Amino acid sequence: MLDKKYGYFVTAIEKTSEPIRNTKWLVTFNFNEFDNSSSFPNPELLSFQVKEVDIPKFQNEVDSMYYFGVERKVPTSINNAGSINMTILEGEHLLGYNSLLRWHQQCVNGGEFSEGNNTLITNPFNIRHSMNAPDYSSGSLINRNAVVLSCFSYATGEELFKIKFLNIKPTTIDSVKMAYEGNELYKFGVMFDYDLAILEKKKNHTSTMRNAYGTD
Repeated sequence: MLDKKYGYFVTAIEKTSEPIRNTKWLVTFNFNEFDNSSSFPNPELLSFQVKEVDIPKFQNEVDSMYYFGVERKVPTSINNAGSINMTILEGEHLLGYNSLLRWHQQCVNGGEFSEGNNTLITNPFNIRHSMNAPDYSSGSLINRNAVVLSCFSYATGEELFKIKFLNIKPTTIDSVKMAYEGNELYKFGVMFDYDLAILEKKKNHTSTMRNAYGTD
């Protein structure tokens, strides 16, 4: 039992681990799974331009079951597909647009991204991929390691967990408002849709927690 005269941090709380701060993380991109990965910019540099990112939501679908008039909520299925939002701080080399618009256009080619071409016919992406006909075997929509979100300990720098995505792809690239009276940096949001998110945590963290609470 906690007692104020001894301080609140001397009994049960002393066994808890270091709290996770939400300021030490990294999003890594891997474009090697794409068939034309050599045309993408350096994914390591793009990782450092990500300013914000969401941890995905994990959710079950439930339904009501009644027994003698009493309602119970029973899990019926898992809602495995979802979406996350990411904020990219853009530089003058347009690394974020150069990477994500390429990926976006490669999924369903709409001709919205071009390098030095301003017509739909001469766009080099439309030469490689026919209009609105993505190649599902190239990795554009079928991937396992295209995006990985890692969270690190603020105290030790050790990786605590990582989020992996199955079949992740950019679906919305937000607009940017420009105004003379402002001095905001050029940044834009991207929404990614995925088929499955997997939280991968190292086993030693689980055993350490069990030992701290004396359950092993």
